[in-house]
Amino acid sequence: MSSCSDSFLEVAPKAALSNASLQNSKGVNSLLTGAYSLLDGWATAEGAYRSYQSSADNWVWSVASDDAYKGTIAGDQPPISLIEQGASTSDNVYFRGKWRGMYDGIARCNDVLQILPKVTDITDAERLQIIAEARFLRGHFYFELKKMYNNVPYIDDVIYNPNDLESTKIPNNVDIWPKSKQI
Repeated sequence: MSSCSDSFLEVAPKAALSNASLQNSKGVNSLLTGAYSLLDGWATAEGAYRSYQSSADNWVWSVASDDAYKGTIAGDQPPISLIEQGASTSDNVYFRGKWRGMYDGIARCNDVLQILPKVTDITDAERLQIIAEARFLRGHFYFELKKMYNNVPYIDDVIYNPNDLESTKIPNNVDIWPKSKQI
């Protein structure tokens, strides 16, 4: 007959910034800096040596083509040895790390583009530069995905309705090159 209310379920996260706190020049530039930070691969959550997985230098992927050699002993980074030998499987941590790192970068670029219309304390020239930088970075991350996986889901800065499950199912059977004009 008696129970507590559900209000305890509606607690704002303590370690997250609200959209309102990011709707200014400093906030949007911080978001853009976060997108840039994924170029070296160190901001991903894949564990040790994660920069090998998703950085722009693509060193790990050079061993697959014999442009580079892993070197050292077999027990050091065995997933790279498997890539070098052409014996890797789809669950290789480096494939997952590249995928996740690139889509994290795309998400960060989309965050910049989504918040930018609400920012009022920047000039039109600054707005255009931020748009250009975010789209360029997003294009870089998609280019990396295209090189690695060919057909990949294209996710832009359009906000999807989470209640409409069909709108959140993005196919990966379509070539993204025609979308490059939109990037």
